[in-house]
Amino acid sequence: MNRLLLGLLMFVAAATATMAQKVVETTPARPQENGGVTITYRPALDARNGEFPMKDVTEVWAYTGARAVPIAQGDGKYYEKAPWNDLKNFPEMKLTNNGDGTFTLVIDNIKTFYNVDAADPVRELLFVFRNVDGTVQGSDQLVAIDPAGGATTAKLRMINGVATSEGADAIVDRATEAQITNIGFQLSSTYRDVPSGAAVNVKAKKTGAPAPIYFDSDKSMVKDAKYTLIVGENADEYVARWLPDTAVTAAGKVTLRFVHMSPATPKIDVLALLPGGGGAPVLQAVSFADVVGYVELPAGTYKLAVAASGSTEPLVTFNPVDLPANTALTVVAFGNADGLTKVRAFIDNESGRDFVDILPLGEGTIVKADPATPSFTTEGVTVTYNPENDKKDGQFKMVGVQDVFVYTGARDYTGGYYEKAGWADVGTTDAVKLTKNVDGTFSWTIPSPINAFYPNATGKILKELLMVFRNGDGSKQGGDITLYVGDGTGKAATTEPADVASAKPVAITYYPWNDKKDGQFRMVGAGDVYVYTGGICDDGTYLEKAGWANVGTTEGLKLTGNADGTSTLNIADLNAFYSVPMGKKLKEILLVFRTADGSKQGADVKIPVDQPTSVEDDALAAAVKIYPNPTSNDVHITLPGDVATTVTIVNAVGQPVHQFTATGVAVWNGKDASGRAVAPGSYFMNLRAGNAATVVPVVIIR
Repeated sequence: MNRLLLGLLMFVAAATATMAQKVVETTPARPQENGGVTITYRPALDARNGEFPMKDVTEVWAYTGARAVPIAQGDGKYYEKAPWNDLKNFPEMKLTNNGDGTFTLVIDNIKTFYNVDAADPVRELLFVFRNVDGTVQGSDQLVAIDPAGGATTAKLRMINGVATSEGADAIVDRATEAQITNIGFQLSSTYRDVPSGAAVNVKAKKTGAPAPIYFDSDKSMVKDAKYTLIVGENADEYVARWLPDTAVTAAGKVTLRFVHMSPATPKIDVLALLPGGGGAPVLQAVSFADVVGYVELPAGTYKLAVAASGSTEPLVTFNPVDLPANTALTVVAFGNADGLTKVRAFIDNESGRDFVDILPLGEGTIVKADPATPSFTTEGVTVTYNPENDKKDGQFKMVGVQDVFVYTGARDYTGGYYEKAGWADVGTTDAVKLTKNVDGTFSWTIPSPINAFYPNATGKILKELLMVFRNGDGSKQGGDITLYVGDGTGKAATTEPADVASAKPVAITYYPWNDKKDGQFRMVGAGDVYVYTGGICDDGTYLEKAGWANVGTTEGLKLTGNADGTSTLNIADLNAFYSVPMGKKLKEILLVFRTADGSKQGADVKIPVDQPTSVEDDALAAAVKIYPNPTSNDVHITLPGDVATTVTIVNAVGQPVHQFTATGVAVWNGKDASGRAVAPGSYFMNLRAGNAATVVPVVIIR
């Protein structure tokens, strides 16, 4: 029973933990900087934004670089093997297809391969596996590299549970400077390389001061092993727990441990709540500074509560969560002199710093959307609703409602509003009735494309969806929920004039609904728009306008908002704006649109300078028309009448599905080259006529 309970508690944290998958393996397992390494890559396991974009790519290339310092430990020299846009000119970066779902890249000597000076260290390799042109790519993959002769270090992270501290440092082996610095309350450091040995002194103290000292002890630290130091306090007494990080995960299992670091919280029981009410204790009499685990548990969905030891009346009830397989977690209950402040699950991965908060009912997510910020022209969205977090006027009015409906409408950037059904008609409209799930949540799906779901919204630039969850007659309802949406079929930024000259004025117009970063339209609804920017010269010199931390306070980097939802940046002279030195010539400018504090940002945007765009391309783009779009059947295509145009239709991951050549007017019947109807989704028509080329998106709905 104790094993089940701990699992339940930990399960919460694991809900969003990453799965331990072997995307990349190396031979040898611990490469050394002065030796070679063979990289084995499994594209079917390479997850990016919840998908596996590389699983069907048959020709794999690698963008890669070597780091002098692991990225989790700070800045250091970076040795890029080949620029992202020039990868196809480096044939050695194409992996060998082994025919069994794996690909290999052989590096005979790491330092030679990356052109690293003999005296400089290499401690990490970065890989991004992609197709040849970079339109399909996986996630960042990091490979640890040992020094010549092998590692002589262990790895240590510190978790700070001292509520009265502004920050905590850790000094290992009596070093002159702390290896771990300024870790705030309820936070963790990354794993840091520290000396190993049979009796290594480890000291934790207040940041920037000789005292107070939270921990001071000699510890045995095995080479290459990982350890966690958790410090806390109870009144005037400091406590600490030294934990070897020895978790091993098994298929279909999660491995986790629980640490009680809330001094004013009494002995607790952890309850597994039952569907009919009440709860069964699964962990009993856990006191301050107790550590429980490691425990290996099956994956599953759980709902937990915490009660005073011996009681079945919950003090805190947590949101239901799924416990995914192949994860390792350290869950810490933090607190101060007044009581419990936070339950946080730290993911025992290579960083060690990442965490997931385990939130009580009423503080968790009301709505989860998949995708998180969908495209209103090319995607649908599935919404999961938790009534136990939906508070209106101080009350959870939707708890206990069995049949949940949603009043919903879409709003565009000019204030236009398009409701699905009037308030009085919601209870009789099947399209806005939710489906109840076994864990007490409810689900609802808007089919693709979203703008077709809302009457009269097709052709509008939508900004957000409004949702009010309610019962059938509207006598009970929750609060207003807003879900932002994007587009993604156009450019994130355009310029006027189209051909940007370094010594002439330019107006840059920004479209937040087209700016997609890591699968999300992060800048939709962000408010005032600022820009981090720099000029790139033809010799590679980078001219930063202002450092990232100074963007919000630097004159000239705030865009002017327009009534249509766009924002504009006006630059009178690029050479003057970027302070281009004599003898240098601008090649392009980099822009990252963001909020003032940088908490939200879009993707990198690059604009060429003094490099006129193709007049032929513009003429072809203007001549091509397609309708209807979206379509459930045929697509009619208007093409130039004086030249043959080759039309190649590719899917969302860049794979060709059909190709033909035509003049004047053509029809695509929505089928692939074998005559089979293509699946619903986003497709792109790559058109080429002579020297001109353009791309037109098209959406298939069924």
